[in-house]
Amino acid sequence: MSAFVDYKKYLRGNSRKRLKELAIFEIGGFGSSPYPIFDFLSERNAKKVIYRGINPDSYEYLWDRSMSLKEWQRTFSQRMIQNHSSLKEGIDKLVIPWDGMNIPYPFTENSFDEFHCHMLDSPIISLTSDYLATPERFVDEVNRLLRLEGRVYLTIQNNLFFRTGNRPAYIKESVAMMDQMISRLQTHHFTIDRLDYGSGSNSNIETYLQQQNYTFPVERVNYSSLRTFTRESTVDLLLIATKMLV
Repeated sequence: MSAFVDYKKYLRGNSRKRLKELAIFEIGGFGSSPYPIFDFLSERNAKKVIYRGINPDSYEYLWDRSMSLKEWQRTFSQRMIQNHSSLKEGIDKLVIPWDGMNIPYPFTENSFDEFHCHMLDSPIISLTSDYLATPERFVDEVNRLLRLEGRVYLTIQNNLFFRTGNRPAYIKESVAMMDQMISRLQTHHFTIDRLDYGSGSNSNIETYLQQQNYTFPVERVNYSSLRTFTRESTVDLLLIATKMLV
């Protein structure tokens, strides 16, 4: 039987005390709700919420315009950041056209309390591609941007995030990529809070996860729980990790 998990406790934080400031980074995607965290900023318990998002329109990179478009995005986005006037209170929102595969992202280190990447219909990481970041490089960027005690939230749908579909060999590959990210997170002294899989996920996911012998919670959860992070009805994997002191 699949469990219901209240993931909102991770988003609320460990204390009910209202924060002076909360900085959130989100890699957006496609579909009816490309920025699920963006949609609920007003519910955050903070005097000021700083939101920075990127729109990874990577389909453009499939054609010959890739280099010129990437340079245009870099210049345009960096100018947006430089010209942005920050609010003293309330919700300070800025979304820039920056591709998720274009690492590093244009923000200084230790900038954020949360790093989100949910249901992204765009390639970012790969075990084999020469053009995409490796799982390790992606995690290195997560570590660079997060402050101490900051959290990373990552949800994966196999046939979207990794474009692998549900064939057993591809599911094994996506679990292998997750495993590499977990190992790198632990190298950077992150604690793994949860690694959960959706109730409707292919049974091979459960088999491969059990073979890893993780020492942290791995649980089969229902989709209504996972919709805390995305409005999509099918989520295969969820990872939550916290950056800790060395």
